[in-house]
Amino acid sequence: MSRPRIAVQLYSVRHDLEKDLPGTLKAVREMGYEGVEFYGGYIRPEVVLKGMEDSGLKIVGWHTPVANIMPGLIEAAILYNKKIGNNSLIVPALPSQYTETKDGWLKAAEIMNIAAKRLAEEGMYTGYHNHHTEFSPVEGETPWDIIAGATDNKVSLQMDTGNCMHGAGDPLALLRKYPGRSRNVHLKPYSKADIFATMVGRDDTDWPAVKAICKSDEVIDWLIVEYESEALYAPLEGIRLCFKVLKEFGF
Repeated sequence: MSRPRIAVQLYSVRHDLEKDLPGTLKAVREMGYEGVEFYGGYIRPEVVLKGMEDSGLKIVGWHTPVANIMPGLIEAAILYNKKIGNNSLIVPALPSQYTETKDGWLKAAEIMNIAAKRLAEEGMYTGYHNHHTEFSPVEGETPWDIIAGATDNKVSLQMDTGNCMHGAGDPLALLRKYPGRSRNVHLKPYSKADIFATMVGRDDTDWPAVKAICKSDEVIDWLIVEYESEALYAPLEGIRLCFKVLKEFGF
C-alpha cells in the first residue's frame, strides 16, 4: 500500500457531522478517503466504533484540548482513546497563557513532553497543530521553532500548510528543517488573494513539492485534508474536490 494515505479532518464537515454522523462518514469514504481525524469533545465510543465499522474508515487522530493531556485528565483520555482505537492525541491550539511569551510556549512544550512519555507507554502519542501565529516571532524566536526545539522527538509537529502560509511561514522549508517530526501533515489550500476561499490546485501552494517531501519522510503516514471555507463550496463538495485534485497531483 502506498504511503502516506489521505484522511480528512472532520472539522471540515462539522455541520454535516452534527446532523448525521454515520451518513457523513459513509460519504467521506465514498469520496476515496481512507481515514478521518476527529476534533473537540468526546462522542460515545460505541457511536464512533459503529461509524468506523460501517464506513470502512480508519480513525487517524483526535484533536484534543491541552487540558485533556495534563495529569488531571490524561488517564481518562487514554481510556477513551483506547476504546475507539485511536493512538494520536494532537493539541489543536493553546490558551493565551501559553502563547504570549517564550516562557509560556516552553511551559506548553513541557506539558507535551510529560504527556508524550505517558502516552508512549500505551502505544499512543501527542503533538501540536499550528495556526498562523506560530510563525510570528516571540522574543526573537518563532513559537514553531520553540516548540520543535523544546519537545522530545516523541511529540509530533503537525504541520498545517495553509495556516503556516497564512502566517508568512514556509511549510516546505519547515518540513525539511524538522524531518521525522511529523507523523501526519494537514493539507489546507491557501491563497494570498483569497486566504482560504480557494481550492487545491488554484491556490499558492506548491503541491508537487509538498507531495515529494511527505512521500520521502518515512515517519509521515497520513496526509489530512482540512478545508475550512464555505465561500465557494458546501463542505462535503469542498473536501471531495480537494481529494480529487490531490489525486490528480499524484498523492
